Amino acid sequence: MPRFLARTAIVLFCLWHMSAVAAFAIDRSWNFAPFSAFKDLVDPVTRGYVLITSQWQQWNLFSPDPLRRISQYRVEISGGSGWQTIAKIGGPDGDKRRAGMMKALRRIEDRRADDPLNQRFLHVLCRRERIVGGISIRLVRRFAVLPKPQHPLSVEEWRSYAPSWSEDTLFTASCPPLAL
Repeated sequence: MPRFLARTAIVLFCLWHMSAVAAFAIDRSWNFAPFSAFKDLVDPVTRGYVLITSQWQQWNLFSPDPLRRISQYRVEISGGSGWQTIAKIGGPDGDKRRAGMMKALRRIEDRRADDPLNQRFLHVLCRRERIVGGISIRLVRRFAVLPKPQHPLSVEEWRSYAPSWSEDTLFTASCPPLAL
């Protein structure tokens, strides 16, 4: 009997895992009702598992058409003379030891600006950086998309390439009062 239970547990886990990865991979822009219904049913339950276990990579990460976006993030607080940067994540001058933070920020981009988890993210930063309550804090994304040329570029062309950067504010919050 224990062998039967072990096999059943393995089969159930495999079904769970396949459902989680499949639901995460479904793109709502496909407008195919059965897939959308499956995603709506399974995704809320399995999304945390997919993100925690790093199953979120999709085929284009490894395919002949890889991701081409470069992202850098800044956390800024409002001060007397405008916005002041308190942390940089990603990019040449950002903190390289924050791989987990970078992963979380990429997931934040998938959410709506009014998602409560976004506010929570900034509130945790307020506490960690000991920012006084009531001060505005925001997350700014700077990004560029690498070109997809029709023919391979030479080494000289890549060395002379300068990305065209865009910037946007993902969301803003107000720091809560510091706990004593």
